[in-house]
Amino acid sequence: MLIPFWPAIAQWVVLRRYISDAWSWVVRTVLGAYVAIPTMAFFYSWYLRYQSIFVQNPTIRLPMTWTASILTTLIGCVVISWFQSVALSKHTTRAGWWIVLNSLVWTAFSSWIIEIGAHDFMNDLRNYNSPYAYDYNITGEMAVKLIILIIPIASLIQGRILVWLFNSPKESR
Repeated sequence: MLIPFWPAIAQWVVLRRYISDAWSWVVRTVLGAYVAIPTMAFFYSWYLRYQSIFVQNPTIRLPMTWTASILTTLIGCVVISWFQSVALSKHTTRAGWWIVLNSLVWTAFSSWIIEIGAHDFMNDLRNYNSPYAYDYNITGEMAVKLIILIIPIASLIQGRILVWLFNSPKESR
């Protein structure tokens, strides 16, 4: 359950140079993750449960789970971004933009990670003898390469967003 700490701590290393209370970023990110992750798991399983009707009828192929991946990731990203925007609101007038922009960036990139996991899971469950079996091939190596590419690109964009936010500081009282 320590997984949400690692990205927050990595971000803290950078943010502490710019804001004095960067530790609140870590706390809010972790709290946001602990709210977002169960919410995402519930929503994703709820959505896919209703898609299982398609699996029961062999003449219908299982639809792509992109809708579930995108909506689930968007919900989780909005939750975490909202928590983080509270920490940013003390330092920038554009904290509300963090919710919108960060959610869109991470939804665009992280939904791939959820999608890869879902298809890998479906590959494990498919009936190889059926002509209507779920057909999606992704190797573990390919998944790792995609994830290794996704995280740095999204982080770079996220960093540029933070720079833009901090270019509009709040007035000190």
